Amino acid sequence: MVGKFNSPLQWTQNHGKLIVAGTLENCTPGDRIRIEVTNLTQNGKSVSCNDDFTMPLSGPLAWEMDVSAPFVTGTASGSAVATNRDQPSQNFSWTQPDIGIA
Repeated sequence: MVGKFNSPLQWTQNHGKLIVAGTLENCTPGDRIRIEVTNLTQNGKSVSCNDDFTMPLSGPLAWEMDVSAPFVTGTASGSAVATNRDQPSQNFSWTQPDIGIA
């Protein structure tokens, strides 16, 4: 599996939540995948979130989830883990030290 965060991440306009998004590739089509953003950090403040997704029949999974975050526009860092719920031995983690927040 290969995963990454999209940059910049986006704020929702009406709820003040941060949209965390990215792509995940090279998983079996139709499998259920749990993506856990284990650490999203800015200015010493951290949040986490997770959600389950189903891999599309072709191409990468474009995923997104929202999280309440005490952040401002600028840069942050993050790490995530993707686990194949149908084949738990398939997991992958990634970190991104520089994620823009717009």
